[in-house]
Amino acid sequence: MRVDVPLPATQVITLNAVLQRVTRQHPLTAAAAERLEAAKGARRTAGSLGNPSFTYAEENAGFPGRSAPAGMTRQISTFLTLPLEPLYQRGAMSGQASGMVDAAAAELAAAGQRLALDAARAFYRLAAAQTALSSGDDVRLWLDSLVRYTGARVREGAAAELDLLRLQVERDRAEADYAASRVELRRAQADLAAFAGEDSLVADVTMRLSEGSPLPPREQLIAIAMVQRPELRAAHARVRSAEAARRLQQMTLVREMSGVVGSMSTAGVRAFMAGVTVPVPVFNRNRGEVQRTSAELRVVQQDVVWAERGVVAQITGAYDAVVMLSEHLGRLDAGFLQRAEDARRLALGAFREGASPLLLVLDAARSLADARETYYRTLFAQQQSILELRASVGSPGLDALAALGASRSPSPAPPRFGRNVQ
Repeated sequence: MRVDVPLPATQVITLNAVLQRVTRQHPLTAAAAERLEAAKGARRTAGSLGNPSFTYAEENAGFPGRSAPAGMTRQISTFLTLPLEPLYQRGAMSGQASGMVDAAAAELAAAGQRLALDAARAFYRLAAAQTALSSGDDVRLWLDSLVRYTGARVREGAAAELDLLRLQVERDRAEADYAASRVELRRAQADLAAFAGEDSLVADVTMRLSEGSPLPPREQLIAIAMVQRPELRAAHARVRSAEAARRLQQMTLVREMSGVVGSMSTAGVRAFMAGVTVPVPVFNRNRGEVQRTSAELRVVQQDVVWAERGVVAQITGAYDAVVMLSEHLGRLDAGFLQRAEDARRLALGAFREGASPLLLVLDAARSLADARETYYRTLFAQQQSILELRASVGSPGLDALAALGASRSPSPAPPRFGRNVQ
């Protein structure tokens, strides 16, 4: 006995809705935004001047409860000490902090793109699961109808009981496949819910596919990516920050320089006092820190070279995937599924007339199910490859990429042809 537990599907969710939710409310983008705020706070601190120190000193005064020593004049000094180091290091410190702000901003954009791409993969996984479930449902209902038809013929003596047993086995196998598809659908919904929210657990996906547009040349996309790719912008920002850090350490040969301004009062006579404190770099000339920051600069420069190679490789792979899948999808025209359906219908007609064996009918049914899954799997792979190409370019505004590869269906759910064989 078959027991169907219906899957809840109370709403429809689109890819754009998923991406908007990821952009607005995902914890990882929120964390990246807070890291940007932290970098801005560090830049504000780097641009601040050092706080002055106020000093009050009194000399030749008596101990508490005693009079001042005879013959000694009381002296009172008040002065301010201002650290001079931030005055000439402020530019380098601000440059270092600004580089980190730019890197954090680029990392925020990169995190959003990575999450959007992962969410798109989850979306298409759910779309593929819906397609497999719909196709499996069509097969099992068609087999149910065929079992009823063949059972009636067996009772009339017009068909062999072996055919009925073979159909029943095939129907049970279709039931098992359908159950596996239901499990995969729930897992895909749970995966999408991690990006889009808990309500996507009870959502069906749908997407609108537009007519294709010409794909820009690969070299043009690589040139755009070298300017707009967030990972590259972050890498170049780290280079600027490391250059500023090295300049800062080169300026730190003389440390803790300070200036003093104040007054001294002796026997009622007030005098002005001023001075400068300059450490003499005899033993520590800050060569170690200069060496460290120079090496760190070379490290981030090599990171830029590696990131650029990765961008070229990603765009090349994604570009070729879009081209090949689009060409393949173009060959799978609208008649592809119709021909598979016609083959099943003709095989069934021949079986009813006694001109073909049952295995030919079952093979045609499997071929139709495989054709549907192949078509939609190719369609989803092509659409996902377009998103991957957009992400590798780093420019969400490339509408030509979004519209590439003309679609064959406005919905991922395949059409269900004639389930009733009677």
